[in-house]
Amino acid sequence: MYSIFGQLRGTTQTYSTHLYDNASQQFADYLNSLDRSTIVLVLTRGDAKAKLQQNAIDAINSLGSTMITQYVNQPANNSFVIISRTNRLRPLAEATSNGQTHPYLVSFTHLSNDDFGSDYSDDITTSVPTQLLNGIGETTISAGSANPRTAPTGTSDFCYTYIQSYPSQISPQQQAQSFVMSSISEDAGTAYFTTGYSLNSQTAITKMIDDIGNIPIGNLVVICSSTLDSGFIMPDDLSLAFTTIGSQFSYNITSNSSFAIIGRKGSAPGSVAESLNNQGPVSVYSNFRKSPRLSSLSLIQR
Repeated sequence: MYSIFGQLRGTTQTYSTHLYDNASQQFADYLNSLDRSTIVLVLTRGDAKAKLQQNAIDAINSLGSTMITQYVNQPANNSFVIISRTNRLRPLAEATSNGQTHPYLVSFTHLSNDDFGSDYSDDITTSVPTQLLNGIGETTISAGSANPRTAPTGTSDFCYTYIQSYPSQISPQQQAQSFVMSSISEDAGTAYFTTGYSLNSQTAITKMIDDIGNIPIGNLVVICSSTLDSGFIMPDDLSLAFTTIGSQFSYNITSNSSFAIIGRKGSAPGSVAESLNNQGPVSVYSNFRKSPRLSSLSLIQR
């Protein structure tokens, strides 16, 4: 594939799936050879799927991908990113789009002290960041959203939250509501509550605002959009409440949006894992550990 990659300390491989028929098999063989404990990043740029074959798609699916099929089958989609461990049911984070919606942000916080550099490479690039193999923390959270209007065919989980690899209890009734919110104990790694909100009245909007306001400072908060009504416009007062957990994109949520955030009550806007997309699903991942030194790692696709 033709891709862009920010350099990590680790093993980097590049595959020209926009040019060569055998590049797809080479890419698949490399992914399939990785140890189960390996964290791998795949990034694309340009017409990376021109000669991408089913062998490579299957290998990406083994990372827990839920979006590679949409990326391949939607002609307008020209960007894809995933970070995951091999043989996972869910990726750590993943996104695909046509490159026009802003922002495309996949955030991974508290993984390691490694940063991205400014080196750029052509073709599909995979990286195995060796420093990420150590120090995975005590509380891991992943969350995602797939707006039914833009989700791949067959998608049933319009929103999800995983804590320590176990799904938070989001009922079918909550899946049919506008947003689902969980307040989570960082120490125990369990949810204090998980609640769905159908924002079809000012009373319902006020209820969600009040619930956010009542969450103690420092608590972890996960919010994902689910089934937003046609014509939905994010209320300003609710967007303001979202900023109290670190959101910077909530003012841009519309009826077509997929939105997910792993925030912390009292965090500054833009300081937490958050993703918004109007063309397809989103996912975010955060890892929290009891350590005086916490670092962050962000990938920005443009």
